[in-house]
Amino acid sequence: MSDKVEQAKIYQRKKHVAALAHLAVQVGALVFLMSTGLTFVFRDWALAWARQPFLQILLYYGFFFDFVWLCGLPLEFYSGYRLEQRYGLTNQNFKQWTVEFLKRTVLIFTISALLVLGLYGAIGRSPERWWIWAWLGYAGFSYLLGQLFPVLIVPLFYRYSRVDNDSLRERIFRLVRRFQLPVENVYSLNLSKTTKKANAMFAGLGRTKRLVLSDTLIRDFTEEEIESVVAHELGHYKHRDIWHHLAFNAATSFVGFFLAFEIVKRLAIPLGFAGAEDLAAFPLLYLVFTLLGVVLTPLSHAYSRWREAEADRFSLEACGPQGFIPAMEKLATLNLADPEPHPVIEWWFYTHPPIAKRIARARKFLGLLFFVGVLGTPGSGGLLAYESYADEAYSETGASSEREEAKNDLENRGRTEIMNFLLGRPKDNAGLKVPLSIELYNQAVEFYQKNEFELAREALKDSIAYDPRNAFAHELLGDIAYYEQKLGEAEEHYLAAFRVRARNDLKEKIFRTQKEKKVEATMTHYPEEHFIIMYRGEEKGLEGYGLSEALRKAYREIGQDLGYFFKQKIPVLLYDEKEFRDLIRAPHWTIGVYDGKIRLPAYEKGFSQEEIEKVMRHELTHAFVVEISRRLCPPWLNEGLAEYEEAKISAPDLTVFRAAIRSKTLFPIETLLGQERLLAVKDPLEAELFYEQSFQLVSYLAGRYGMFSLRKMLEQFAQGKDSFEVIQEVLKISPLELEKEWKDTLSAN
Repeated sequence: MSDKVEQAKIYQRKKHVAALAHLAVQVGALVFLMSTGLTFVFRDWALAWARQPFLQILLYYGFFFDFVWLCGLPLEFYSGYRLEQRYGLTNQNFKQWTVEFLKRTVLIFTISALLVLGLYGAIGRSPERWWIWAWLGYAGFSYLLGQLFPVLIVPLFYRYSRVDNDSLRERIFRLVRRFQLPVENVYSLNLSKTTKKANAMFAGLGRTKRLVLSDTLIRDFTEEEIESVVAHELGHYKHRDIWHHLAFNAATSFVGFFLAFEIVKRLAIPLGFAGAEDLAAFPLLYLVFTLLGVVLTPLSHAYSRWREAEADRFSLEACGPQGFIPAMEKLATLNLADPEPHPVIEWWFYTHPPIAKRIARARKFLGLLFFVGVLGTPGSGGLLAYESYADEAYSETGASSEREEAKNDLENRGRTEIMNFLLGRPKDNAGLKVPLSIELYNQAVEFYQKNEFELAREALKDSIAYDPRNAFAHELLGDIAYYEQKLGEAEEHYLAAFRVRARNDLKEKIFRTQKEKKVEATMTHYPEEHFIIMYRGEEKGLEGYGLSEALRKAYREIGQDLGYFFKQKIPVLLYDEKEFRDLIRAPHWTIGVYDGKIRLPAYEKGFSQEEIEKVMRHELTHAFVVEISRRLCPPWLNEGLAEYEEAKISAPDLTVFRAAIRSKTLFPIETLLGQERLLAVKDPLEAELFYEQSFQLVSYLAGRYGMFSLRKMLEQFAQGKDSFEVIQEVLKISPLELEKEWKDTLSAN
């Protein structure tokens, strides 16, 4: 058991003991008032000092309230201030706490005095039916209080403010819109004024309803974690839990008022009271309500835990467990919640399921999610969210089957753990470490695709901590390091993946990384604002400065076309031709490659400025496309855009394309759009036709629909959609209709 959990258990134990002691003191005070006759003294004072019945009631209740309040004051101080201070949960000094406590006391007295006036009004109106009138008044007052609580009561103690994090607000309202909930206001509450604890609530009824997040929650939790907490609160709204709680409270209070009526009717006279209408009998009424509350507490709390569990389920279905689990862990830490209380303590004290149970349900949900959704059925695939962009270079090695076998092995280990977990096989149950590792890996993939490498790296480290045998997590760490030009680190991660499971594609990555590390160690580095240029020096006829100018120009113009600019520098490497062919292992007709780095062969004769700019624009366009589409852009648009930008330097040679028009051998639109890997086109003439036809189609799209539509298409591809879906969604036309209108514009001349 960790020190923090042990501390939480001790803190909660002391809070529970204090609560039970306070209950005992309250009951003792009520018994004392009746057994000593002090309640009669209070009644006589009230009758002597006031003539109006309502003033007599208020005076008596004032004496009663002060006596019971003073009896419980030491425990209020101990539980409300001393314990909170001792465990570092309060932000108040004694003076601040005292002021807040007195304000709260005055508020409680005011509200309860109104209820007492209503109670005795009902007793005076109908001595035999007062319990019905009192119940109706209590139910109506509860509804009114629900409406007024966020707008009249909360502002007495805290200050609302607008949530000024626009990203968080958009995330919350996207969730609200998704479930079509009429939520218009999201507020931050300065809870840090009094405590370090975090909280959120959906408060109010009708026009006063609002979503409220504590400033501590906004400060200490990530947006994903806050989203899961918000989804929980929205679940309460979606399930109409405020109304359900009002109905449940009305039902239990109906029983309570009836039992109070029957008990007081039988006990009032024997105990020396004139009846329920006797002010001196109020301690008896209060004692009956208190004891009935004690009896009904387990039922009320069980109902509350059920509704909270349903809200948790809504949050998990809406947002998944990724943010929910760490949010629960943080809440437990910040609030010093005992994650696993004794069942009796849970039964009596807990309105929410214990944190450990909430996390366990989330992990079981995660297991079900993987089993029926992500992992699917055996042999269905569905694990890998990422295939390295550079893996195209290895498509001829026969490594794809090895990769598939490794993927299936990881999936099957995950399924086994899930089944053991769900079926409760203790001997075989290792928890859900492999599925959690897979989930973290897939989270890392999302970060990687958005170039959020630090977040991806952290998720991958956690993934490996859950399952050191997750070779894909090791490999992706290597890909990140490789992209960042940390070749030594990349080599280490690739080797770690290879040690878990030897695969030819990993062997190729290790071999290439080792070769690149050796070659690049001898290169000249020329840092530029958006690039890191590496080359062998002046003897190849290529000066870093000249190349830098070409890159800057291309970067500026392509960025303007696509409305996007990079957040990080791109490596640009220039090799001699032999090094280029050895390292890249690309087809002989390839004159440049972008695989996270722009790579070019620097021929002995050197490049002309025009050749530099053309190749630069082509490969740099790939860099833009890969980044915007999160590496999910299909080859026809990737290559078509690259050729389109290259053509701005000089018109391309379209000989193969025109010949295909004449011979009617253009790729059908289904073939062009469905091509997943360019290197699957093995014939040089077919490859050239693919380039030229893609260029012509993209040129048509740019002229007919505008570059902004091409940018929107890239963003749609980033969401994992295929070409057919994207064309229909962005262009509002089917691929076949697009093919027809495009071909009508073509000429063989």
